[in-house]
Amino acid sequence: FSERSMADPRFDEENAALKARIEQVLTQSEEERASFREQWDSLSAEALRLKEAHDVLHARVASLEQEKEAARVEHGEQRDRWSAQLDAATREFESLREQLIPPADLEAMRLRLVEEAAAPHRTRASDLEAELQRARSDASAARRDADRLRASHDAAALEHAAAAREAQAAHETALAEARAKLDLALAEDAGRFE
Repeated sequence: FSERSMADPRFDEENAALKARIEQVLTQSEEERASFREQWDSLSAEALRLKEAHDVLHARVASLEQEKEAARVEHGEQRDRWSAQLDAATREFESLREQLIPPADLEAMRLRLVEEAAAPHRTRASDLEAELQRARSDASAARRDADRLRASHDAAALEHAAAAREAQAAHETALAEARAKLDLALAEDAGRFE
């Protein structure tokens, strides 16, 4: 082999060129792997961030549901207390009506008391419902973003796998060509020295 190298400098040049090409293919493959890894890491981090945001919104929705239920129970209990108070007041008014208050005035007073008692709870229930709807809307938007990123992430992973297979195939082809040329050169060299 050393006599062949000394006798034919073209062999050394071809061998060096093949080695350089193999090194270039390997370097390019490593660079592409690194680039795909960076994209993968970036998409994974974004997907994790969106999942965490979704979890926070989901927890907020659950909290608002609990607040709404607590307000509903509190409102029901308060309504029952007020109803009992109203019944007692109505009985008292009935006894006083004959003495002091005309029936029309008594009914107007009763309606006003009912309205004043119920107004704050209706407002609070309405506010909680609006906040719950906003939280559901935010959670839905976060879910759509997470689905979009997951699809993008999956597409990038498939693209990365295809590119890696393509680079591997190119590397194996270049390596096979180099081996074939080396075997041919060795065979020619052996033929000359026989």
